[in-house]
Amino acid sequence: HHPVIGSHTDLDNAAVSDVIDFFDGFYFPANASLAIAGDFDPGEARELVKKYFGSIPRREKITRDKPAPPTIEGVLRKTLTDAVELPLACFVWHAPAFYSEGDADMDIIANALAGGKSSRLYRRLVYDKKLAQDVSAYQSSSLLGSKFIIQVFALPGADTKENLERLGTIEREVDAVVAELQEGGVTGREIGRARNSTESAFWSDLESLEEKADLLNRYLFHFGNPGAIELDLGRYSKITGYSTSSWAKKVLKPNGRLILHVLPEEKKGGQQ
Repeated sequence: HHPVIGSHTDLDNAAVSDVIDFFDGFYFPANASLAIAGDFDPGEARELVKKYFGSIPRREKITRDKPAPPTIEGVLRKTLTDAVELPLACFVWHAPAFYSEGDADMDIIANALAGGKSSRLYRRLVYDKKLAQDVSAYQSSSLLGSKFIIQVFALPGADTKENLERLGTIEREVDAVVAELQEGGVTGREIGRARNSTESAFWSDLESLEEKADLLNRYLFHFGNPGAIELDLGRYSKITGYSTSSWAKKVLKPNGRLILHVLPEEKKGGQQ
């Protein structure tokens, strides 16, 4: 559970032999992929790859253990103050890993909850109840396990007490909206809208040469096939109201999450 890039403490404590051992253990051809993108001659590119990488010794692939998905027992709560203008309520659940079963469903669920001004949470919290200024929801996908996150930026109250009360009300409203989705699933119209939004963003991203190269590497890593575009997008065509209801019940449990409240710093005289 350490950040990928490590920490200053790691650097201070590392010996040269530690760095060499780490490099030898992970930096070799069978544990890497190389994507070349741009306007180039394939034959010339192959020769350059041989020149600069061909001397690296061949090694067997690393066998990686697959840890059990992480879980949260009960509700973890944290309240803090910061130099912010708006109170924030943030809800976080463990969710299916990148490209695993349920990952695409959680993308669709996020869109139904907060994908635009017609989404469920935006209508409830911004338009109807006038409790919030903005909402967002997204599936933050990672290899070993993902996070499903809902963020609500509340309208500011007069003081800390009022802000806490408002965040408590927002929590109850979020729970009610999530419960409705768990019971009935995402509608066909919502699924279609979310799928169109996902595909539009996908093709827009591919206008970038860097994104094309990154996608080739990512598909090779996850699927063993750099051309797995249809397999990737095909995940969203299989989603139904029933599947979203099922995954919402599995993931968005009221007693298995982190709830974070961030409050504006209180100024002198109790004002914020």
